[in-house]
Amino acid sequence: MVKKKKYRDVNALKYSPLYTERRNHPTPNGGDYSIAFYYDEEHNPCTREEAWYINIVEYTADGEKIYEHYGLTERGSYIDS
Repeated sequence: MVKKKKYRDVNALKYSPLYTERRNHPTPNGGDYSIAFYYDEEHNPCTREEAWYINIVEYTADGEKIYEHYGLTERGSYIDS
């Protein structure tokens, strides 16, 4: 019997406080706040501690998206020796 992998409902979890982090501060590209979204190895939303990938989105005070940054976390950027 083949086990089906259970995927999380990404849309329901995407803006959960567990998987995002909002910072109210001026951003490098002229925004008023930013939200960081954390993803695991399989690109599912996860906590900051479990994250391999991060997506930081900068917004204006009106909620308009103005810039996105994508990258790896320390956990996701390991190097095999």
